[in-house]
Amino acid sequence: MVFTDFVSFGMELLLLWLFFLFFFVLVMGSWGYGVLRYFFFFFFFFFFFCLFCVFGLKNLFFFYLFFEVSLVPIFFFVLGFGLREERLGAALYMLFYTVFFSLPFLLGIFWFYDYMSTLDFFFVYYLGDFYFDLVSFVVFLLVFLVKLPCYIFHLWLPRAHVEASVGGSMVLAGVMLKMGGYGLLRFVGFFIFGFSFFRYLVAFGIWGAVVVSFLCLRRCDLRVMVAYSSVFHMSLLVSVWALGKFMSVVVIFFMMFSHGLISPIMFYLVGLFYDCLRTRRVLVMRGLVFFFPVYLYFWVLILMFNIGFPPFMRFFFEFMYLSLVFGRWVWYFVFLLAGLVFSGLYNILMFSYLYLGRGFGYVVGIGGFVDYFLYVVFLFMYVFYFFF
Repeated sequence: MVFTDFVSFGMELLLLWLFFLFFFVLVMGSWGYGVLRYFFFFFFFFFFFCLFCVFGLKNLFFFYLFFEVSLVPIFFFVLGFGLREERLGAALYMLFYTVFFSLPFLLGIFWFYDYMSTLDFFFVYYLGDFYFDLVSFVVFLLVFLVKLPCYIFHLWLPRAHVEASVGGSMVLAGVMLKMGGYGLLRFVGFFIFGFSFFRYLVAFGIWGAVVVSFLCLRRCDLRVMVAYSSVFHMSLLVSVWALGKFMSVVVIFFMMFSHGLISPIMFYLVGLFYDCLRTRRVLVMRGLVFFFPVYLYFWVLILMFNIGFPPFMRFFFEFMYLSLVFGRWVWYFVFLLAGLVFSGLYNILMFSYLYLGRGFGYVVGIGGFVDYFLYVVFLFMYVFYFFF
């Protein structure tokens, strides 16, 4: 019933790393919740137990069971440890949005059992090419696109991140989003190659990444910007997966691994800024170089990792992805390149507004000519590394 291969083993390694990270950063700091700390402990361990079962079980029904039960700890992370009174609406929105799209997946599992008399993954894997059609493909695809989530299916994610606590946001971005990518690799990837519309999925993912990069340029909430950055990378993940190459599996794995490392740290720093300043508005949080001079270096490294500067991990899989797309569709390559450039642009703007602008009206930051000069220097550095 429990099995391990290179996909599940890699996800379990990521899960082990994030477990120790969250344990020392979140659980050891949960004593400030008072009586609720015991519930925090319980939901924390229960959530990672569900994820271990998701990555290690080969029965489709138990996979679906733990796949959906893992929503319960996240629901209470948002509802019980949220920051504002709108957290109830955000938690219910997340719960019903994901459960609604997962019900067809449960019906598909019942159809499998009725047609094949087994729910073992390997039997479904070898018999699936003969029985899967377009309807079953769409039914199985939707549940994982919502869990990622990619663009169009992402509406629950920004609200959940805004209303959740710092620990909830870190768990949500670091681990829960990876279940969608694992599902694409495990349960959907073996029957996509029989259809001729996979190029439309590539276009769908690239188009979503470009749109999300434009959306990030007009957001003023720092946590929403980080959440949309996750949607950007998950949209790219869908387009990489739809290419149907063996190299795509490698790119997807390292994409999920790097996102699981860097995104929780970004949410942690955003939560730290909010605890000190009581705001997440980018236009208000200017001049942070005077308030957090030490964190300046950490923020620069994190943003460099997020936009794919060499020699960081994200640069190599973005380069491999560009080479895969350029060899088949030139126009897709152009739009993908535009999306990556705008992704780097909003990361640079985020840093410029936070640390190089004027802060709070009573603390004068680095403004005027120096501000624009450093912004232009960072932009040219990014373009230079990206093309050369």
